[in-house]
Amino acid sequence: MIRKMISAMAALVAVSCGAATIAESTDSVQLTVVKPAKQVNETKQQHKEREKQLRLEVDSIAHFKAVQALEQGYFVLVAQSLNVGRMGYLVTDINSNANFLLVQADGGMFQLAFNNGNPGLNGLGGITLSGRVSNKRIATNKKGNVTCTYNLMGSNVNAYVTITLMAGSDRAYATVTGMMGPERVTMNGSLVPYRNKNITIEK
Repeated sequence: MIRKMISAMAALVAVSCGAATIAESTDSVQLTVVKPAKQVNETKQQHKEREKQLRLEVDSIAHFKAVQALEQGYFVLVAQSLNVGRMGYLVTDINSNANFLLVQADGGMFQLAFNNGNPGLNGLGGITLSGRVSNKRIATNKKGNVTCTYNLMGSNVNAYVTITLMAGSDRAYATVTGMMGPERVTMNGSLVPYRNKNITIEK
């Protein structure tokens, strides 16, 4: 009888010790419980202001990346529209991927492609000019607009490029002069970081 009681007590102690061990192990885990945020009913004006602030933050980040790209010398300005000639003839019906201003370190490229049915000099209804980038200068005015200028010189080009990056965004326009006499072309679009080792730029 005594032996049975001792065995029962031993079993109870073992169970109690096991429970204590489990409890101790569980307590050692620190959990952070986050309660779901209460939904706030916005007015139309508050929603409008919040969306505006979000756009400003996104544009600010894009601007910072664009400035870095200008400074590092790896960027592309993808055109959404063109102004051609001294009179500034506006062209909007363009393929943005085929109309661009590209810089990769000390090499640069300028390409135009018009949807006019004429193959042009590059088979795309326009021209593709490439050369060496030199005398690059970057400056920021009081309004926060960033200006980058450089010479683009090669076997088929001798041009002067001026890029203006608008404050607080990646919106930019670039004017290329000297490539076709007194004529000039202005590209309007977005300037973004771009690196591509597979593009060969003849200098």
